[in-house]
Amino acid sequence: MVGTVLGPPFSEQMGAAERLANLRREEQELKKKLTPDEKQQSIQVIQRAVQLHPDDVRLRMVLLQAYIQQRNWDPALHELQAILKVWPEDPGVILKLAIVSDGKGDAVSAEHYFRRLTEELPTSD
Repeated sequence: MVGTVLGPPFSEQMGAAERLANLRREEQELKKKLTPDEKQQSIQVIQRAVQLHPDDVRLRMVLLQAYIQQRNWDPALHELQAILKVWPEDPGVILKLAIVSDGKGDAVSAEHYFRRLTEELPTSD
């Protein structure tokens, strides 16, 4: 098969990218269709998963995103604090800190995290 050393051939990669894009669109549509009760039940399932696996940062990121979507800032900040212990310099986590700070109305902290992000971005000289 062509491309086995470097991965699948470009045409197969395009197919995978298209499938991923379709899955993301379907996910967005499903999120729109969930009732508030279903959204709350989903959060409870994720919370239970985090309780069972507190060291799984990926689960915490999913829970964090759910809290952000719900604009539930205090629990989001709690999850961020746990995530920061493992990924203290991750730009995505720092961005989420800025978003949550802004959501909580803490403009000073939000600006601090946004500045931190822009200072750490590589520059093209």
